[in-house]
Amino acid sequence: MKNDEKLKNIVVLRNFPSNVIDEAIIILKDYDFGDKENQMRKEHIIDEANFIVSEYINNMNNVKVDNKGLASKYKRMKLINLFLIVGLFVCLISLF
Repeated sequence: MKNDEKLKNIVVLRNFPSNVIDEAIIILKDYDFGDKENQMRKEHIIDEANFIVSEYINNMNNVKVDNKGLASKYKRMKLINLFLIVGLFVCLISLF
Protein backbone atom coordinates (compact mmCIF):
# COMPACT_ATOMS: atom_id res chain seq x y z
CA MET A 1 0.00 0.00 0.00
CA LYS A 2 1.42 3.40 -0.98
CA ASN A 3 1.54 6.33 1.39
CA ASP A 4 -0.66 8.29 -1.02
CA GLU A 5 -3.52 5.88 -0.45
CA LYS A 6 -3.55 6.70 3.26
CA LEU A 7 -3.78 10.46 2.68
CA LYS A 8 -7.11 12.20 2.62
CA ASN A 9 -8.18 15.31 0.78
CA ILE A 10 -8.06 18.12 3.31
CA VAL A 11 -9.17 21.73 3.00
CA VAL A 12 -7.97 24.26 5.57
CA LEU A 13 -10.04 27.43 5.91
CA ARG A 14 -8.56 30.43 7.71
CA ASN A 15 -9.29 34.07 8.51
CA PHE A 16 -12.88 33.74 9.65
CA PRO A 17 -14.71 36.81 10.96
CA SER A 18 -15.23 35.06 14.28
CA ASN A 19 -13.98 35.29 17.84
CA VAL A 20 -14.47 31.56 18.31
CA ILE A 21 -13.10 29.89 15.18
CA ASP A 22 -9.56 30.60 14.04
CA GLU A 23 -9.35 27.99 11.31
CA ALA A 24 -11.34 24.98 10.14
CA ILE A 25 -9.93 21.75 8.81
CA ILE A 26 -12.35 19.92 6.54
CA ILE A 27 -11.66 16.35 5.45
CA LEU A 28 -13.31 15.47 2.16
CA LYS A 29 -14.57 12.12 1.07
CA ASP A 30 -12.50 10.22 -1.49
CA TYR A 31 -12.38 12.43 -4.54
CA ASP A 32 -9.90 12.73 -7.42
CA PHE A 33 -8.67 16.24 -8.26
CA GLY A 34 -6.36 15.17 -11.07
CA ASP A 35 -7.43 16.96 -14.22
CA LYS A 36 -8.27 20.62 -14.85
CA GLU A 37 -11.99 19.95 -15.04
CA ASN A 38 -11.92 18.79 -11.45
CA GLN A 39 -10.07 21.97 -10.46
CA MET A 40 -13.34 23.89 -10.79
CA ARG A 41 -15.02 21.26 -8.62
CA LYS A 42 -12.29 21.76 -6.03
CA GLU A 43 -13.06 25.49 -5.91
CA HIS A 44 -16.76 24.68 -5.58
CA ILE A 45 -16.01 22.34 -2.67
CA ILE A 46 -13.94 25.01 -0.94
CA ASP A 47 -16.80 27.50 -1.37
CA GLU A 48 -19.27 24.96 0.01
CA ALA A 49 -17.04 24.27 3.02
CA ASN A 50 -16.70 27.99 3.61
CA PHE A 51 -20.49 28.32 3.51
CA ILE A 52 -20.99 25.47 5.99
CA VAL A 53 -18.55 26.94 8.51
CA SER A 54 -20.02 30.43 8.08
CA GLU A 55 -23.51 29.07 8.75
CA TYR A 56 -22.18 27.36 11.88
CA ILE A 57 -20.69 30.65 13.09
CA ASN A 58 -23.95 32.50 12.42
CA ASN A 59 -25.93 29.86 14.33
CA MET A 60 -23.55 30.15 17.28
CA ASN A 61 -23.96 33.94 17.34
CA ASN A 62 -27.77 33.67 17.29
CA VAL A 63 -27.98 31.50 20.42
CA LYS A 64 -29.91 33.38 23.08
CA VAL A 65 -28.85 33.40 26.72
CA ASP A 66 -31.34 32.99 29.56
CA ASN A 67 -31.32 36.56 30.89
CA LYS A 68 -33.98 35.99 33.55
CA GLY A 69 -31.74 33.71 35.59
CA LEU A 70 -28.78 36.04 35.21
CA ALA A 71 -30.84 39.10 36.18
CA SER A 72 -32.03 37.51 39.43
CA LYS A 73 -28.50 36.40 40.32
CA TYR A 74 -27.22 39.90 39.56
CA LYS A 75 -29.80 41.51 41.88
CA ARG A 76 -28.99 39.04 44.65
CA MET A 77 -25.25 39.72 44.32
CA LYS A 78 -25.87 43.48 44.45
CA LEU A 79 -27.81 43.10 47.72
CA ILE A 80 -25.14 40.87 49.25
CA ASN A 81 -22.41 43.33 48.28
CA LEU A 82 -24.41 46.24 49.69
CA PHE A 83 -24.79 44.46 53.05
CA LEU A 84 -21.10 43.56 53.10
CA ILE A 85 -20.06 47.15 52.38
CA VAL A 86 -22.37 48.49 55.11
CA GLY A 87 -21.00 45.89 57.52
CA LEU A 88 -17.43 46.85 56.61
CA PHE A 89 -18.11 50.53 57.31
CA VAL A 90 -19.77 49.70 60.63
CA CYS A 91 -16.73 47.62 61.64
CA LEU A 92 -14.28 50.32 60.57
CA ILE A 93 -16.20 53.03 62.45
CA SER A 94 -16.39 50.91 65.60
CA LEU A 95 -12.61 50.33 65.53
CA PHE A 96 -11.83 54.07 65.58
